[in-house]
Amino acid sequence: MAIPGFHARIFLERVYEAKGDLPSAVAEFQRASKIETSMPWPLAELGHAYARSGKKSEAQQVLKELQDLSRKSYVAAYYAAIVYAGLGEKEQAIASLEKAYVDRSHFMTFVNVDPELNNLHPGPAF
Repeated sequence: MAIPGFHARIFLERVYEAKGDLPSAVAEFQRASKIETSMPWPLAELGHAYARSGKKSEAQQVLKELQDLSRKSYVAAYYAAIVYAGLGEKEQAIASLEKAYVDRSHFMTFVNVDPELNNLHPGPAF
């Protein structure tokens, strides 16, 4: 089974982000979010990459888009958590993770291993 184009882009972005090549990471997520427009995951990943790149207003715009999407269909609170974590807004990230837990989001199975949440691990709330 072939991996859809946006999955390949997301995994490639994560490699760029792990290497510290944030401009390439942002570019890959921009491509992924254009390939897959019906799912909020690529958009949330783009928001995280924007935040890590210092593009705070773009990351906040992604949060607004995720909120707008949630009015039309279910959007896992986990997605907002990864954007908030990228912004360094730990309280909002934890609050979003708590909502994802209450919602029984399957994404919570990744909470301990998702590198985008690493900055939350040292805190007592995590």
